[in-house]
Amino acid sequence: MEPRTERPQILLYTARLATTGGGQHALARLAVGLKERGYPVHVFTEPPFDADHRYVRWLRQAGLDVDLLPEHDPGPLARAAGAALQWMGVVPWALVRGRALRASRESLAEIFSTLHARRRYRRILRAFTRAADPRRAILHTWGPSALTPELLAWARERQVPVLYHEMGEADPAYVNTWRLHRTVETVSAAACVVCCSPTIERNIREVYGYEGPVHSIPFPVDDPPSEVPSRPPGGPVVFGAIGRLVPHKRHSELIRAVKTLREQGLDVELLIAGDGPIRAELEGLVASLGLASAVRFTGEFDSLAAVMAAFDVFALTSASESQCMPITESMAYGKAVIASRFGGMPDFVTEGETGLLVELGDHEGLVAAMRRLATDRELRHRMGRNGRARYLDRYTEGQLFARYESIYSTLRP
Repeated sequence: MEPRTERPQILLYTARLATTGGGQHALARLAVGLKERGYPVHVFTEPPFDADHRYVRWLRQAGLDVDLLPEHDPGPLARAAGAALQWMGVVPWALVRGRALRASRESLAEIFSTLHARRRYRRILRAFTRAADPRRAILHTWGPSALTPELLAWARERQVPVLYHEMGEADPAYVNTWRLHRTVETVSAAACVVCCSPTIERNIREVYGYEGPVHSIPFPVDDPPSEVPSRPPGGPVVFGAIGRLVPHKRHSELIRAVKTLREQGLDVELLIAGDGPIRAELEGLVASLGLASAVRFTGEFDSLAAVMAAFDVFALTSASESQCMPITESMAYGKAVIASRFGGMPDFVTEGETGLLVELGDHEGLVAAMRRLATDRELRHRMGRNGRARYLDRYTEGQLFARYESIYSTLRP
């Protein structure tokens, strides 16, 4: 009998597609790439949803539909009736349970909330059932998500293999912060797990207790042009930070480090590329430190190449990363990297070869690393060349897509 050549159907799910982030970016790139390679792809996501978000536009430009899963809203009358039933049941529930009224009301509220969630889950799973061809489907679900345990149970009932894709650090703090205990308990039902780096792979084993196959595959990024742009010599050394403006990215540390370096007489500047909820706070910090002429904010941007051409060294001391895609993007464009020794980032930055690593919260260490690269042009260029060579050797989009295809072939031969 000849082997099957039919491509499996890939059901890609993420709870938040229309949110700028490494995992969502990678899912969108993967979906488009699989479509180009002849795979039938179906993308699922949940509200809140922005039809004009760039990831959604990528998918639709590639001819892919995005299935927006139902959001359970019982309506004002049903909500009022549910609240009335909760209050009516508080006294008898308290008597039965032998608990105080307040505790009893909270307990009833949790029960009603669970019932609403279960109803919504049933509606969502019907959407998956309508889309899936059980004979050839693979569910590629990207966590974390409250829906993960239900999706794993749905797939098990229909004999649909599941690839669980962990987007975060998978350490105890991550599990507790996002309340992933049910996910951890049920992820053993997945046929395999994919994560970004060897460090996260170890966490999947040790923290999640997962015993099946684990594949370490970095998030794919857009391959750079064959000739990457670079800044001309002369002028200030510009450090670039690419990423959402959120607290855990710790942009304020870079701003303060630039202040220190300029006070020491170094001609350095900072380019902050991206947008987010704390932009106004960061702009206020820049103004208060008198750095308006030395720190520039790009906001959201369309051209990564233009951003890369505007700085010399990538720097970001984030406190929550499984990979930090701008690291691999910067390597692709031949930039030296400064990153925090946290999560999966040390798996991508080799100390002294492709960049420098600093401890979280170590202001002096960050300043020293930035000073070292700001004052040694040959060192930062050598690290940039090493980083680009490593990217071309390990992380090109074609190489990473081939690894996904290999996994899919083992799940649906």
